[in-house]
Amino acid sequence: MNKENNNFLAKGFFAQNQAKTLYIMEHSSEAKKLEGKGYDALRLKGMGFTAFALKNLGFQASDLMLAGYNVRQLKEAGFNAADLKQAGFSIFAIKSAGFTAIEAEKAGFSQKELSSVFKKTAV
Repeated sequence: MNKENNNFLAKGFFAQNQAKTLYIMEHSSEAKKLEGKGYDALRLKGMGFTAFALKNLGFQASDLMLAGYNVRQLKEAGFNAADLKQAGFSIFAIKSAGFTAIEAEKAGFSQKELSSVFKKTAV
């Protein structure tokens, strides 16, 4: 990939993150007001709030899991493997979301759990 393509991809990445940040800034006060009125993650999700927006408003992975966000959505929102394990996701779900064996190990999964899901490959 040439330098021009790398710059284009980098600009696209940053533009996407800026758009997410802008969305959160525009809607955070609305969501905070609604949360203060008893709106939980499930109701906010139903109103169109993303896992990324709700995470940045302070919701935990367990709140978002109960609201129906899946493990991939939570990973994309910025939760790590330890957050997802604590929320109750299995090691199978953690792997399916794209986390590595090292990330799963750091999250606190046992060697038995790791070896049952992450197969060693010969080098």
